[in-house]
Amino acid sequence: MAIVQFENVTLRKKDEKNNEVTILSDLSFSVEAGTVFALAGPSGSGKSSALRLINRLDDCSSGNIYIDGKEIRAWDVRDLRNKVGFMFQEAALFEGTVMENVLYGLCIRGLRKCEHEPTALELLKQVGLSPELLHRNVESLSGGQKQRVNLARTLALNPDIILMDEPTSSLDPAATRTIENLIQELNAQGRTFIVVSHSLEQIERLASACVVLDAGRKVFAGSTRELFAAREITNLLINGKEDGDD
Repeated sequence: MAIVQFENVTLRKKDEKNNEVTILSDLSFSVEAGTVFALAGPSGSGKSSALRLINRLDDCSSGNIYIDGKEIRAWDVRDLRNKVGFMFQEAALFEGTVMENVLYGLCIRGLRKCEHEPTALELLKQVGLSPELLHRNVESLSGGQKQRVNLARTLALNPDIILMDEPTSSLDPAATRTIENLIQELNAQGRTFIVVSHSLEQIERLASACVVLDAGRKVFAGSTRELFAAREITNLLINGKEDGDD
């Protein structure tokens, strides 16, 4: 069953000169529930823009997006963002303790859970962080630890879908594998992940299906196995151009 579905989605925006530019054009694809799905493509292809539409950080110019069969604009925004968590490329943590960051989403929703250390400790456990870090200032953490705090904060609202925009791009290989292992563990528990990644190796390790964009248009949609059999598409991802391009 498709948990996310794009139907002929187009996104237009104004550039710095106030000219209208097309970011995404007539984009259609679907994401099955309980899978890890990759959005890939060269820099500037529109993959992060597509991700933002799923959380209504932007709205499409035309077309329709469905979340669990319900058109996205029919969702209450708060309910949508409880269902669809978003992890940005950089761990956008604010000054304060690990606990304050992890429970931030619960606090702004006025839930009493935000007053309880056990909630924060359980979230740290889910992302493999030591309870000793609970009251530490986030500025003292490594990049990998910060991303795990970021993931714990996302998990606090118990989303069914987690969007990740290049979540390991600034991490070393060991921290990258830690985050990937967490994605696989959480996916095994039934969560759906939609991951923007520039890494073919990461897509192969994590994803079962993939859409590839180029200049805002879909150039491939299918299983990861099919992706790696399509030489012209993998060449596009590696070199930023298809075979035969100048």
